[in-house]
Amino acid sequence: MLTTKLRRQIEWNFRNYDANRKLGAEEVAYIAERGLCAPYDSIFSGNRGGQSRPTEKAALELSERLKCYHWAKVVENTITAFRFRAEYDIIIGRYFENMKYYPLIDETCSGNESVYTYRINNILNTALMWAREFELVQ
Repeated sequence: MLTTKLRRQIEWNFRNYDANRKLGAEEVAYIAERGLCAPYDSIFSGNRGGQSRPTEKAALELSERLKCYHWAKVVENTITAFRFRAEYDIIIGRYFENMKYYPLIDETCSGNESVYTYRINNILNTALMWAREFELVQ
């Protein structure tokens, strides 16, 4: 179910898609360059440095670092889902072009607010399903 908190979180990530995409790309590059894995040389030499489970620690760091990347994917997948439907124009107008409320309704829904509300809810529910797929929300 789409609560107010989830709705705000999803809409915030739609509005900040460009920042999430850039930060996510940087994080992916960082992880690739770092070779995020367990430090086997210190494990086998007996010098653990206080880490009892280095592989799990690396996996947790990896999942935390990729949140921005996954939120960007949620937005991209939602846009793709509505690419050839009226919802696509609403997504672009509302979240990327920052169109005002009534001009957006007039342009995308012929002035019908209930149709606009239905389509926004459809967009947000689809984004919520993708966010659950990437385990970003419960």
